[in-house]
Amino acid sequence: MPHPIMYAKDHYVILRPGQGEEFLTAPEMLDLLRTIAAENPDLIPLDPQQSQATQDQILQDLLENACELTWDNGDWIQWYAVRLEV
Repeated sequence: MPHPIMYAKDHYVILRPGQGEEFLTAPEMLDLLRTIAAENPDLIPLDPQQSQATQDQILQDLLENACELTWDNGDWIQWYAVRLEV
């Protein structure tokens, strides 16, 4: 049976055009998605089944099930769960 750490999503690497890799914790990543959602409310996809969900639930779902957001102007951000050695 695999060790539970194999499924942990405690850290993320962020990729953006013209910038180096950035490592964030899961709470920092959610904060970043909150900021993006506040600045670009039409950017966050809303599944009709999520109509009763809170913004945090939608962002958590986005964090866990997507890996990219793309703006109309061509800008984008990608994120991937990573395990960091301590």
